[in-house]
Amino acid sequence: MKTTRFAIIGGAGYTGTTTIKDLLDTCQSIDKIIVVDYDLKKLEYVKESFNSEYIETRKIDILSENAVNELNDVDILINCTPYRLNLKIMNLALAIKSHYLDMGGLFYMTQKQLTMNEKFASANLTAIAGMGMAPGTTNIMARYAADRMETVDEVHIKVAFYDQTVYEDKNAFPVSHAIGTTCQEFEYPAAVFTNGKMDFVEPASGGNEYEFPEPFNIRRPIYVLHSELATLPESLKSKGIKEVSFKLAFNERFEKGMRFLKAMNLTSSEPIEINGVKISPANFVEKVVMSRPRPISREPKKSEIKRVIVKGTKDNKNITWIMDYLSLKGVQWEKGKDKNVCSPISIAAQMVANEEISQRGVFPPESVVNPDRYLEELAKRKTPISISKHTD
Repeated sequence: MKTTRFAIIGGAGYTGTTTIKDLLDTCQSIDKIIVVDYDLKKLEYVKESFNSEYIETRKIDILSENAVNELNDVDILINCTPYRLNLKIMNLALAIKSHYLDMGGLFYMTQKQLTMNEKFASANLTAIAGMGMAPGTTNIMARYAADRMETVDEVHIKVAFYDQTVYEDKNAFPVSHAIGTTCQEFEYPAAVFTNGKMDFVEPASGGNEYEFPEPFNIRRPIYVLHSELATLPESLKSKGIKEVSFKLAFNERFEKGMRFLKAMNLTSSEPIEINGVKISPANFVEKVVMSRPRPISREPKKSEIKRVIVKGTKDNKNITWIMDYLSLKGVQWEKGKDKNVCSPISIAAQMVANEEISQRGVFPPESVVNPDRYLEELAKRKTPISISKHTD
């Protein structure tokens, strides 16, 4: 069996360590998992906590010229850093002749990444842009339904979170999202594909009531900028797609906090001057939030749902597919334990490694990941997707 040398950039962080765990638990062809980070203490923690012969840690500044020489033995590069670095790390992958995957690009970055298709194809390399849960699994869910229809008119993605955790610190403000990215979701106009054309609406608008399954119940998901809109309209163009939307329902307290930050102009990325120093308000918020200790709880009870609704036709009948990815009461947000977050990128990386994915170039997940095989892999991890079909 051919073995693979994986490198995980940002591997000592939250998403990196969960990716490591899934690879160790499920991949049969590991040569090495090279964990790359700039924080030596975190790397030491990773080495000690996993205690695996397959783990190798490297303290590397990935933006330095030395990164190419220090990573030239890698087969597949998995990017778990903030999406702002995606293009730079893709160029690093080209330089070291490695396949590449990341977890999303917040629409505009994804569009830029897709323009690198010819470079990766010419280098005989595969890059998958946006292979997380959302984007990623949501794209593949849409593709699963679309493959079973003759025409596809609408795709609507609705995501909701629900936190019943009791924290030891009563003043805790738990953040389970990348706060810098969330600031941009509240700041940038949200993409909505409507009447066959791309449009943009006010960020955090459109909070109409929608009934999710329990325990989420009736929520008010809002429009936010997301990467699915950068690819699904084009991917489903041949099916006649007319409408694509993405809406997200945060925890109520978290959304109120974000709306307060936006009202105070603290979600803005435009630098302001403070005592002669220029700083972006959003960067300031991110730094403050990330420097706080994680809230401590004895029994995490966080739930989330990612629902994909696909409407179209088959055999002259109107068809609606509803697909739910549910993680209920007990998502473990501690390092290395949340398989729901990073199993997607691990699954796709393994598909590239074993040549189930052999296309060369830069692709969104729905273009190269076989939906049936992907759902099989999720089920193996005890994270199945529920599927229902409705005919008018």
